[in-house]
Amino acid sequence: MWLKLLPYIQFICFIIFVIGVIKYAIRTKTFFVMPNMKHPKHTKDEIILSTFGLLGFVISSNLRGFLDI
Repeated sequence: MWLKLLPYIQFICFIIFVIGVIKYAIRTKTFFVMPNMKHPKHTKDEIILSTFGLLGFVISSNLRGFLDI
């Protein structure tokens, strides 16, 4: 049963990762990176969203590849 949900879990994890990255980009206004630019600090929310989103995406992607789903 849970194997059928794996593609949806992967998509949700990817969306969580994107939300974390976009939240950082909007707050710091760093959509475009310029030379000699200082990058502001990130918040714990942005770290958690990006880390767990990417981690969930990679794990579910590897599971799908390993199980041929």
